[in-house]
Amino acid sequence: MESAADFSAGKFPATPWGEMPALVDALLITGSSRLGQSLAEAIANDSATEVRLQEAIGLPAGLAHLRERAYDIVLVAHDAVELDAPAVLDAIHTASSDTQPIIVLGMAADQEIAGLCYEAGADAYLCLRTTATRTLLWQIARARERRLLLRENEQLRIARRQRDSWEEDEALRLLEQQRLLASKQGVEAAGGSNHRTEGEAIPWSMRGDYVELLRAYVVMGSGHLGPTLEDWAVRLAAHRPTAGAVFAMHLRAVSLVLDGLNGRGGRHVHNRADLLLVELLMRVADRYRVDNGMASDPISMPAGRIAPHR
Repeated sequence: MESAADFSAGKFPATPWGEMPALVDALLITGSSRLGQSLAEAIANDSATEVRLQEAIGLPAGLAHLRERAYDIVLVAHDAVELDAPAVLDAIHTASSDTQPIIVLGMAADQEIAGLCYEAGADAYLCLRTTATRTLLWQIARARERRLLLRENEQLRIARRQRDSWEEDEALRLLEQQRLLASKQGVEAAGGSNHRTEGEAIPWSMRGDYVELLRAYVVMGSGHLGPTLEDWAVRLAAHRPTAGAVFAMHLRAVSLVLDGLNGRGGRHVHNRADLLLVELLMRVADRYRVDNGMASDPISMPAGRIAPHR
């Protein structure tokens, strides 16, 4: 167990959330210089951490300091007459682009003003009548830690949005390349046109089912879909579609699945979709070999068709 001498020397046990910082730059916005002097003296008498306290008397002076430099913590001395804390918090958030950790200090009991301070964006409210200096220092450390985590989370959200946007662009680019490849091979991938297309070799009901198959494959892969894929191979083999018809059905399904993702996971969808198409075509080819008594022979199909001509 740590002794009193350890604490007086600034040695603290590890905490589940972190450690007290060795140095804190603090700005105190107050309407009375007496509070700044007494607070500085109280902090100086506690060796838990070094606090460099800069005092600003009045809101304009406080905002001027915040424009000049960043502080680890902003302390606001609430006074209903001289310096109303909620109004000060609103002014700080309006004038500063950075998220400032702010603790409000006051003489009023917690239940009288704390709720208003939290609603205005404060990290904590401490009643000076009942709060020890050590408690204030730990609250400062926790407020700094919380704001750092908020900044990191915001950076992660921005990075995630940028990644999602990049993946959406990449997915659309890959889909467009596949459509271009299909058009060069004479495949009509749009679907729904009035003239006959290769896609019409596959019933519309199967094309709708293929969208659901792709969604399931994206989530589960082939591990739990073996029987379903085999059933699909049998159904496709029965209709004997051209390779272009299968590719048209596949591109339509990929487009629909991507539209439902709003840009998230586009690359994963493309990767799984490619695997599904390859696995399905391999199973269909196996069905053709079985139907034609060539189960042990290599795949041999005329160009442009999945099914061999009979």
